[in-house]
Amino acid sequence: MNPLTDLAAAELFLGTLYPEGIPKGMSLLIWTKQDKSSAWFNSTGDAAVYAISKAPERDVYAGVCLRVSGLGRRQTGKIETIRLIPGLWGDFDCGDKDNGLSYPPSVADAQLLLSDAPVPPSMVIGSGRGLHAYWLFKEPWFIGNEESRSGATAVAKAWSDYWRELARRRKWNLDSFGGITKMLRVPGTLNHSAS
Repeated sequence: MNPLTDLAAAELFLGTLYPEGIPKGMSLLIWTKQDKSSAWFNSTGDAAVYAISKAPERDVYAGVCLRVSGLGRRQTGKIETIRLIPGLWGDFDCGDKDNGLSYPPSVADAQLLLSDAPVPPSMVIGSGRGLHAYWLFKEPWFIGNEESRSGATAVAKAWSDYWRELARRRKWNLDSFGGITKMLRVPGTLNHSAS
């Protein structure tokens, strides 16, 4: 790994998700799979440095949505802790997986599926087993009460269902993109499970 290139990729990704920084009272989650450990940041730069420092040994994920500050090392944040959503996302795995489902056969096929988007994604990133795509909102969606949380949950589910239906039309499957507590791999880190 080239640490500078990897750090630059992580910084660019997190900085693109949160170009105005992390608002007061909120934190960005970086979670490592092998030790199921959470680290919380109020700076995208610090989060990127930490993610890259863990990458040689661990799968490193970021919470797409910001959580309330003050959560612990063994917490990832339940739905009630979500405070800000930067946009919508998609997890487009490719090839056959252990569960026998037929995903888009290749990254090129996943890119073809992405061409069906009503709006092009803001960024597309290789995940190690496919692509992660992000459609960032013009302004982040602040979650201040149960009504806005329910609305965000419904929108995220509808988005996932939309993409799963487009994939089915091509005789492919996609896993659910997950709810607003979703964590996705940080660019510039390794997919140890794909190695």
